[in-house]
Amino acid sequence: MTTNSERNFYTGITLAIAVGVFVGFAQTFYLRPMFPEAAEFAAPERFFYYHGAVFTAWIVLIVAQAFLIRSRNVALHRKMGTAGVGLAVVLVVIGIYGALLAANRPGGFIGI
Repeated sequence: MTTNSERNFYTGITLAIAVGVFVGFAQTFYLRPMFPEAAEFAAPERFFYYHGAVFTAWIVLIVAQAFLIRSRNVALHRKMGTAGVGLAVVLVVIGIYGALLAANRPGGFIGI
């Protein structure tokens, strides 16, 4: 049985992760049009828009799952968890493809 303090902790941690992801990728992905000077650091391949969207969906799912448990909606949490398995498979495939795509650049991961 989880306590309210545990629910608050996990909800807070998932929100902190979401904020960290947003701040970390704000200039090169989420708010890219507002930071044209950061374009040189963003991945040039169009594929990484899909990569970013799918990985953002994963972060949103994690936050939603924490909030569902916090609100004691275990049934919906479980249903979303089952759907999350499919998303996890997509994440692995997209992650591997993205890594191979980036590694194939002349400068590798660094020096786009």
